[in-house]
Amino acid sequence: MKKSFFVLLVFLCIFSSCSFINSVTNSSYLTFSIDKETASTIKAYRDAVEESEAVEQSTDNIFIDISVYGDYEAEGTIPFKADSKITFSDLTPGFEVYASGSVYYVETLEDGTEKRIELYSGKSEPMILKVGSNQMELILKKISNEAEPQEVAFTVEYYLQNIDDDQYSLDKSEALNGIAGKETEVSASSLEGFTAKEITQQEIKADGSTVVKVYYDRNIHKLYYVEPVEVTLDSSDEDVEPVILLEESYRYGTEVKLKFDIIVEIEGHENSSFIGWYTEDEVIHTQEEENTLTMGDEDIFLIALWTEPEEPEEPKESASISFTIVQDEVSDISVEVTVDDTEFTGSGTISGEATSVIIFTADDSCTSYTWKFNGEVVDTTITDVVAEDNVLKVMMSGLSTGVIYDISLLADDYSYSAQIKKN
Repeated sequence: MKKSFFVLLVFLCIFSSCSFINSVTNSSYLTFSIDKETASTIKAYRDAVEESEAVEQSTDNIFIDISVYGDYEAEGTIPFKADSKITFSDLTPGFEVYASGSVYYVETLEDGTEKRIELYSGKSEPMILKVGSNQMELILKKISNEAEPQEVAFTVEYYLQNIDDDQYSLDKSEALNGIAGKETEVSASSLEGFTAKEITQQEIKADGSTVVKVYYDRNIHKLYYVEPVEVTLDSSDEDVEPVILLEESYRYGTEVKLKFDIIVEIEGHENSSFIGWYTEDEVIHTQEEENTLTMGDEDIFLIALWTEPEEPEEPKESASISFTIVQDEVSDISVEVTVDDTEFTGSGTISGEATSVIIFTADDSCTSYTWKFNGEVVDTTITDVVAEDNVLKVMMSGLSTGVIYDISLLADDYSYSAQIKKN
């Protein structure tokens, strides 16, 4: 049965004793009796100790042991209830005596055994028995069946795992209070980047020397170096898996020096330049800037960042261009021929580039000009040949090598013809 400590006033329980002189034998009789008020006080305390709430307990299991000492010794036990009494006879006047008493109740345990639980105890002052009536006071004081809880301080120390090894370093400490003799109930608080280990609780010592140590392990996360893959219209983000170039593990708080040499293993970027790594928060890490990062409390993905691919330059052609000019005998219109701003006269061969432009410029005194290229009137449907009034421009890049192209002009009543070939 659970018992709790109650802070109560100390009751003084006084038992009166009387001496009766037998006129014939001169023998004294010493009697102790219990009054109703005292019995009620003891019962109330017993009920408090037992925490009796549902059923009111009787006084049948409360007793008092009384012993008489000195020139006369005797002892006896009676139930502690109103009107109970015990008498000690054959006392002789002139004897020096005193008395002690112990009030208790008997509790029956689950295994059937009985347990004695003390409630009050006390004693009287010594006295000399006189002929006739004697008064003796037995003063009882309450006994606490449980020691008053003693609140004392104890220390809690918090240790964090080191970054570079498996040891722990003291981060902070604090003082908490608890009941001496009880076990601590320290719990770990949530700490970003750390996971608390199981705490070994300690019995709280009354001298305040108790120390509880709380250890935190650093969380470990992954650092991924990733080459992104191209997403097309036929794919979705769920279908595309990034290419993991390198995977590493680090503890929370680790200062990581990023790796840039692994980029040489990547193919497909012959025409691009590697810029660096960028993270999901769009911080760009290059070999010159932001080349380290601090490991947080989550996985980190470093995405390879490249420049736009450069288009390879087309090889330049080196070619000689020859012109054969045949004028109609009846034509008397003047046509000037230039190649890349260089004037060409007569017939023959002139050197140029694959990108060269041949310009035919006719006399501008006519009212109309019709240019034909290989027999077709030059308009917007013909590629690489442009006619503007008396001027015809032929881009040599659009002509095939070794093919002869006919050029003719009808301007009012005048005509002109020529042939060009790209050698």
